[in-house]
Amino acid sequence: MGKRSRLLREFRGALTGRQTGPNSEESEERQRLKEEARKEKAGKIEAQSGANAAWANDQSGRGHTSQRRRGHRRSTAREDPSASRSEGRETSYEQDTQQERPMNYPGESPINYGTSNANFSGSSPNAGFSGPHVSSRNEVSDQRVRSRNEPPSPRPRQESDINSFVAQDSMRQAPEMNRSSVSEITSLENKGNSFGKTEPFEPELHDTESRIDWNMILENLYPILDELRHGCPSPRFDALVTNLRSPADIEVTMKIVIQAYKDATWGRQEVEQTLKKLETSFKSLQIESEKTLSQRTWKLNEDIAQIQRKHQREIGILEGRLLAVESHFNSQEHRHEDQMNRLRGEHQREGKAQADEHDLQRQRLKSQLTLLKNKTDTDMKALRDRHEQEKYENKIAAEQELVRIRSELERRLHDTQQSLSSVAETHRLEIAAINRRNEDERFRISQDFAIETNQLERNHALKLDQMVANYENEKKALVADLRNAKSQYDKRLGEMSIQLEQEIEGRDRRVDALKAEYESEKTEMRASHEKEKISLTRGLQESVEVLKGALVKRDHFKAMSDHELSYRFQEISSEVDDLARIRWDQRQVSTWPFPDQSLQHSENERRMKQYLIQNTLWVILYERVFCTPFRVLGEEGKALERDWIHEFGSDSGVSSSQILGPRPTKESEVWRYETMKKCVEATSQASGGVDPKNALKRDYERSVTETVQELFEELGKVSAVSSSEKQRMGDLVRKAAKLWMEIGQQRYRMFVLMSDTDIEPTRSRFEAVNRDGKLGLVVIPELRRMGNAQGEKLDKNELIMDCKGKFSVFSTN
Repeated sequence: MGKRSRLLREFRGALTGRQTGPNSEESEERQRLKEEARKEKAGKIEAQSGANAAWANDQSGRGHTSQRRRGHRRSTAREDPSASRSEGRETSYEQDTQQERPMNYPGESPINYGTSNANFSGSSPNAGFSGPHVSSRNEVSDQRVRSRNEPPSPRPRQESDINSFVAQDSMRQAPEMNRSSVSEITSLENKGNSFGKTEPFEPELHDTESRIDWNMILENLYPILDELRHGCPSPRFDALVTNLRSPADIEVTMKIVIQAYKDATWGRQEVEQTLKKLETSFKSLQIESEKTLSQRTWKLNEDIAQIQRKHQREIGILEGRLLAVESHFNSQEHRHEDQMNRLRGEHQREGKAQADEHDLQRQRLKSQLTLLKNKTDTDMKALRDRHEQEKYENKIAAEQELVRIRSELERRLHDTQQSLSSVAETHRLEIAAINRRNEDERFRISQDFAIETNQLERNHALKLDQMVANYENEKKALVADLRNAKSQYDKRLGEMSIQLEQEIEGRDRRVDALKAEYESEKTEMRASHEKEKISLTRGLQESVEVLKGALVKRDHFKAMSDHELSYRFQEISSEVDDLARIRWDQRQVSTWPFPDQSLQHSENERRMKQYLIQNTLWVILYERVFCTPFRVLGEEGKALERDWIHEFGSDSGVSSSQILGPRPTKESEVWRYETMKKCVEATSQASGGVDPKNALKRDYERSVTETVQELFEELGKVSAVSSSEKQRMGDLVRKAAKLWMEIGQQRYRMFVLMSDTDIEPTRSRFEAVNRDGKLGLVVIPELRRMGNAQGEKLDKNELIMDCKGKFSVFSTN
């Protein structure tokens, strides 16, 4: 059922040849196309075989059908003699028809497919075949000529057009498809095949029974063709179905149906091939587009990275300016704080002076009151004494005088009390006045302080706004300058490129001339070189013989090259530099070697902190390892130093006191490297027992451990030190000790220069700052040598390659 409905939809699509809808429906049609292609993929092979079989049957079945019909008519003629006359006419008609009928090959169509939908009103079968129908030979011939002269249908048809119409027609016809319609379509196909394979014949005019059978066939076939006509509208097909008047018309109609099926099948195959080609081209275009996209993406990423680098540089410049502005702002803030502290101190001093003055006045009043009391007591005592004397002289007069004196005393006492109360009131008023003056003065000073504070804050805010505005203006000016500089740079770059090309051309010409001159000089020099070579070879042979004899007498040892010395010393310098980059913890500011304010005065605070740590680390390594060849061995090494100096003297012979030890001589250096060789052998052996060599190894290990501990403690003053960093310190000390012990076995004297002046190196401490507030720092010490690898020229002081020292100065001001 599904296959037949699909074939019917293909017939309708081939008959109508509709075009696809507007652009708004193309996306939906493509989706339907993909779905229909997936559904029809399984039946593609079967459809192709069916199309081939239909074409073969259409070509080969005509002769077999004619033979069967002639045999049937002969048998009928024996039974009915009247049929023999029609058989003769029919046989001759079939022969003429076979000669005139064109052969339809695949890809040819007897109709012209149109896209218009003209509605023709068809008449009923009874109207067309109600009476005896007389078909002349001319009418039949006209039908065949009309069928032959129709233009062939276009074979290459777009798959989107066919599938669009099929999908629309299937959606329109799906609700009406039932078992009856399927059976009608099946019968239509069978009848179409039978009529397509049967040659047309002309019914006899006088044969009533044959004419009635033909009319019944037309009546049964007409509803099916009419339904197919309405389902597949086409002007040509409508006209043929409406005007069915003869078997030739039925033959032409069925050929249209069969040919439509063939065109639909073959057109679909060509469209599938076209689709495959389009898919291949689409994949290639997709690969090219991805390649182009990746190239553009890479280029854009390069541009973005370049812009980011440029942006980072601009940010660094602006951050430097911002740091300068912030430092200026901090200095102003410190100055304002100093002024406020000064004002507070002045206010406190004035208040204290007024309080002292008030205390003095109160003490003065108290002293006056005490004097008055003492005077009163003295007067009372005198009166009592005189009264006692008068009492003895005259008792009678004494009583009278006593009365008078009492009254006088009472009066005087009253006057004294009044005077005392007035003095107390005066004192109270003076104290109140002094308090009022003090309160007024305190209130005035508070107001003045508040006004001055507000004024300072406003000035500070105005200055801050002005600084921000100046920063923005400077930033804009810098951006403008940067753009101008870039344009000038581009312009200058173009000019320089042209100039460079000209210079390159001139240089090439000069190079050619120099090459010619060089070739001539080379020829001359080669000849002279050969002569010198012969003479030098003779002298070298004599020197080799002399050196061979001296080599036998010399000790065998491995001398260290300058390259090895430089490489190993730079490794130690890199380790010290990495350890010195530790971040200072603000929580441990109390244990820092210098206060934070002193560090802020430097131009680059972070770099100066690193230099301070580097100086301390190098001084510790110098004191524990590098100061003498034997210091790394601990207490035993110090004893060897004393023996060395006692044996050969303490004068180093260097004015700047850069070397600790005796003056370098042949004997002192032999004693040094021979002793160091024995010490290295002792430290390399396993420890144990009371052997002096074991004591030397223990002192060496103890010295290394103490050096690591000192480094750990110094770094711990500025930040917390992890166990991994402590392990790195141990590796650093052992690496430095190993290098210095190997250097101690060399024939030349090696020493480390810790300053570019005669100042003795010191650790980074506030106490080590000189009177000028400066401290010399060792960033990287300098490695120098006296003598050569053979122990000769011991008075020659030279620098080791790539071991130049770096020194700095830290100022606390």
